[in-house]
Amino acid sequence: MVLISKNEERIEQLARCFKTNYCSFVNYELFWESLAPISNGGGVAPSSDSELGKAIDKSFGSFDEFVKLF
Repeated sequence: MVLISKNEERIEQLARCFKTNYCSFVNYELFWESLAPISNGGGVAPSSDSELGKAIDKSFGSFDEFVKLF
């Protein structure tokens, strides 16, 4: 019975480690892909008639100005 308990404990440790490292990898990929310039495969600028585009235009004047200030 001790062997089973130790194996289960080790499996739980490995599962936690895998989850932490995998989640870190995914967050890293999403973060840097989102911040990359569009010319380098990054995100797409919101259209100026979308809610986000309108909010950016209202707050910063234009998307280009937002990017420059950001």
